[in-house]
Amino acid sequence: MLPYCISFYDGKKAWSYYLTDFNNTGEMIITAFKSVFKRKYNRHVIYAHNFAGFDSIFILKELIKFTEVKPLVKDGKFIDVSIKYKDYNFRIRDSFLLLPSSLRSLAKSFNVTNKSHFPFEFVNNEDISLDYKGPIPDFYLWNSLTQEEYSSMDKNSWDLRKETIKYCEIDCISLHEIMKSFGKMINNRWKVNLHKYPTLPSLTFASIESII
Repeated sequence: MLPYCISFYDGKKAWSYYLTDFNNTGEMIITAFKSVFKRKYNRHVIYAHNFAGFDSIFILKELIKFTEVKPLVKDGKFIDVSIKYKDYNFRIRDSFLLLPSSLRSLAKSFNVTNKSHFPFEFVNNEDISLDYKGPIPDFYLWNSLTQEEYSSMDKNSWDLRKETIKYCEIDCISLHEIMKSFGKMINNRWKVNLHKYPTLPSLTFASIESII
C-alpha cells in the first residue's frame, strides 16, 4: 500500500499534498506535517479517523525522523501520540476511538458535510497514473455510489488528482464538523473538554465523575 495524498482542515481552510509533487511518500508526509507543526497550531490535537488502525503505520515512521514522538499504546493501538517539534507540541489521536463508526454514518448522525464517493478500485490498478485524466472510471469501481448518482456525472472528463484531493478534503471538513459538534454536546451536558480524553471509555469516566 502506498499513501498518495494527505489533506488537512483547520476550521477555516483545507490544503493537500499529492504524491506526484514529491520524490517519494516520505517526503510528502514530512512536508505535509511540517505545514501543520507551526506556532499557530501549538498544543492542538490533530484527529485522523482510524489513525490507530491504519494511518499511524505510514505517518509515525516518517515523524520520528524529524520530531520527538511519544506514543501511548494500548492493546496494540496508538491511543495518543505526543509530538514535539522545535518549541511546539502537538497530539495526534484517532477520532474512531471516540466515535467508533464510519465517517459517512457519523456525518449523517451529526447532520454535517457528508463524505463524497471515490473509485478506490480504480486507483489500485498499478497501470493507472496518479495524474490520470480521461473518461470517468466504470460504475463497479466506485464505493457506495448509486446508479443514479453515477449517471449524473460527466463521463468524458475526470481528473484523478483533482477528485482525490476533493474527496480527502471533504473527509477532513466532515471530521472537523463532527468533532466540533460532538465536543459542544459533551461540554454542554457534562462540562467536560473532549480533547483531554483520547478514548470513549476515558471520556465516559470523566463525564460520570463530573456528575458525582
